[in-house]
Amino acid sequence: MTPGSVLDQLLDYTRDSPAGEFARNLGREIRENPVPLVLIGIGIAWLMLAASRTSGTAIASAADSVAKTVNDIGTGTSAAVSRTSEWGQQAVARISDRASNAAKIISDRTAQLAAHARDAADSLTGKARAAATSERPLGDADIGKATPGAGACAVKTAHEPR
Repeated sequence: MTPGSVLDQLLDYTRDSPAGEFARNLGREIRENPVPLVLIGIGIAWLMLAASRTSGTAIASAADSVAKTVNDIGTGTSAAVSRTSEWGQQAVARISDRASNAAKIISDRTAQLAAHARDAADSLTGKARAAATSERPLGDADIGKATPGAGACAVKTAHEPR
C-alpha cells in the first residue's frame, strides 16, 4: 500500500461512480461549449444590476468582473485539459512499459522452451542413431532418460524404416 496505489484506487472508484460521470460530463460540456456559460453569467450579472438600478460605472465594473471571471474559467479549463492530457500520457507510458515487460518475459520463456526442445531432440536423435548402429532396439527406458513425456514420439521415429 503506497500513496500512489491508494490514489489510483481512489481515482478508479470515483471514475466509475455517478458523481464522476456527472463531473466528466459537466467538464466536457464546459470545454466544448463555453459560450452558454458566459451568457448565463452575463444574464445573472445583468439581472443583479437591473434589480439594484445602479449607475453606468457599476455596469461597466460588473462587465469587467464578468470578463475577468470568463478569463479565469478559460484558464482553469485549459489547466484541466493540460492535466488530463499529462495524466493520459503517463497512463499510456505505464501501459506500454507493462506490455513491453510482458513481451520480454514471453520471449525469454519461448527461447528457453526452444532450447529445451532442441536439447531433447538432439538427445533422442543421438540415442536413435546409437540404437540403429548397434542393432539394439531403443527402449522406453532410453527414451525416458532423454526427455520424460516424449517417449511415444521417439519410439515411433526410431522404429520406422528410412
